[in-house]
Amino acid sequence: MKGGNELNSVIPDFGGYAMDDWFHGDFREEKELDYTTATAKNRDLEEYTENFHHYRQKNRTEVSFNTPDNQTIDSNSVTVTYNTDRVDVTLEGEDNALRDPSVQSALGITQNKVQAGAKPRYHNWKIGTVNNIDALHTTSIWGGFDPYVVDMINYARDNGIENLIALLLTQTEVNFLGSLTGFLIAHILGTPAIWSWQEYTLLADGTELVRVWDVSQYPEHAGYLGDNWQATAEIEWQANQNINEAFVNWGAASRTPTNGPYQAVKSVYKAEFNGDNLLPTSSPVMAYGRDENRTDPELSASEVNTMLGEGFAVDPFGNRETY
Repeated sequence: MKGGNELNSVIPDFGGYAMDDWFHGDFREEKELDYTTATAKNRDLEEYTENFHHYRQKNRTEVSFNTPDNQTIDSNSVTVTYNTDRVDVTLEGEDNALRDPSVQSALGITQNKVQAGAKPRYHNWKIGTVNNIDALHTTSIWGGFDPYVVDMINYARDNGIENLIALLLTQTEVNFLGSLTGFLIAHILGTPAIWSWQEYTLLADGTELVRVWDVSQYPEHAGYLGDNWQATAEIEWQANQNINEAFVNWGAASRTPTNGPYQAVKSVYKAEFNGDNLLPTSSPVMAYGRDENRTDPELSASEVNTMLGEGFAVDPFGNRETY
C-alpha cells in the first residue's frame, strides 16, 4: 500500500470484496538498500501485539570452503547452507469475512495468523571453473503459499464456487464484485506459489556472481549480496487500481501446467534456461556480482553473464527437500 490509499496495493481490492481486505500486505513503499533493514521484524499491525516481517519469504544461500592459493578449492571443505525462513500470513481485523466464526468453521480456519506453507526446495552444487579459477556453483529453487487460500480453494472444490461466494459475502445478494471475488479465488488463483530460482557462484579468489533465473510474477523480488541490495525484479504498479496485472497473471499461471518449477515437467522447464536448446536461452531475471576485492563498482549484469556464459551452471533439481 502506498500513500495511505487502500487501492494503492498490488493485492486486489474490488471495493472490499477481495484479498486486499482479508490479508495484510507487506506495507513496503520503497526497497531497503541493506539486507539487515529489509529483513528486520518491525512491521507493526494494529490487530496483533507482536511485530512481523516486511517480506513474504527468503531464499538465502550461505557457502564456505578452504582454498590454499586463491585459485583452487578444497572439495572436502565445502559447506552449503540454505535458508528455510517462512513468515506468518496475517488476517486483517476490520470487516474481514475470514475472521467471522461461521466462515472460519466452514473453512477449517483455527487461527488469525498462520505460518506460510512451503513448497519443496530443490538444490544442488558443483565445483567448476570460471576464467581458469575454481568456482563453487550453487543453486536453489524454493517457494511458499498462503494456507488460507488453500482452505478457500478446497472449500470451493468440495461445495461449489457459488457456496464459497455466498459464504464470503456479507451482503444478502451475490453481486458482480462478489462473483468476481469467487472467480479469482476458485478459477484464476488455483493454489499459487511465491518462488525464486537463484544461482550463486563463489570463486576461489573471492569473486561472487549471482544469477536469478526465474521468479514468480508476484511479489517483487530483491537480490542481495551480503548486506547490500543489488537488484529488484519489480512489479509494474499504478495508483488507484482495483487489481494488478502481475497479480492476475501470477494467479493464472498457477493453473498453467507448463509454468514454473513446481508445475512444468522438469526437463521441459530446464530446457528454457540450459543454453543448449534450439530456441534462444532465456536471460536471467537478475544478474549481479562483485569482484575479489568486494569493492564498488560492483560487477554489472553483462559482466556476470559474460563470465558465466549462457545457461545455468548446475542442474537445480539434483536434490529435493520438503518442510
